[in-house]
Amino acid sequence: MHTQKHFYTAVSVIVEYVATNHNPNALTENRKIEQDLGLDMGTLVLMRWIKPIQGHMAGQCTTHLIAWFQSMGATSCVIWNEIVIAGKRAWER
Repeated sequence: MHTQKHFYTAVSVIVEYVATNHNPNALTENRKIEQDLGLDMGTLVLMRWIKPIQGHMAGQCTTHLIAWFQSMGATSCVIWNEIVIAGKRAWER
């Protein structure tokens, strides 16, 4: 039996001024972001802080992260629509 592997190129977006209380590894939050943007489940592939959490200053409230999406269309949707992460509007580019 031959197993077929599916490969895709994820497209990244920088998301600025995200509340530091957000957990980029929380699948429930990622699914909520997809739902709010009208994207299919699983379109948001991965999120991570640009600077590791250990490098954040004491008392820092916001920081930037990188989000990877499955397609250019999903990435465009994120850029053109408002993305809300941890209850706060974030800016993407």
